[in-house]
Amino acid sequence: MSEIKSGSLIDGRYRVRHQLGQGGMSAQWLGYDEQLKRAVVLDQIFVLDHDGSDRAAALARLDARLRLGVRLAGHPRLEGR
Repeated sequence: MSEIKSGSLIDGRYRVRHQLGQGGMSAQWLGYDEQLKRAVVLDQIFVLDHDGSDRAAALARLDARLRLGVRLAGHPRLEGR
């Protein structure tokens, strides 16, 4: 896993600003989508230990988390940080 650093560019598109927080399985970073010209939340997942028994449910949880991150990225308290 590559280390995320402030100022780095991910996938030629997302500029990392700073870390917002960290939990047991992931860290969240404030970023900027240089194509869409808006703030985004980048989620760095540390461990994904899934046995595949309920893959659809795991993917649904990940999708919901990503959608929440997109909504939070536009929050006024995150702008200008």
